[in-house]
Amino acid sequence: SDLSINDPIFSVGSPLGLINSFMKGYISHTERLNYDPQYPEIPYIQTYGTSFEGCSGAAVYTADGKIIGLNRATFGTAFGNSFGLVVPH
Repeated sequence: SDLSINDPIFSVGSPLGLINSFMKGYISHTERLNYDPQYPEIPYIQTYGTSFEGCSGAAVYTADGKIIGLNRATFGTAFGNSFGLVVPH
């Protein structure tokens, strides 16, 4: 509930198999509903910059280190043309 669009975020994951990679990005939407047909009731957090193939399950944090949730899915594969959905914590 304290999240806003454009808030900076970060994650540590294994994008494209590159283990222990630090990624930073921002929140692009705070309550994306009905996007995942498996779980239409979850209000996902849409992100940019922290979600790539291989990052599913990685924790996503605010700039001050508070966890906001876990990476669930990545849509698109080109940098600058993809986004992620985070299951809120």
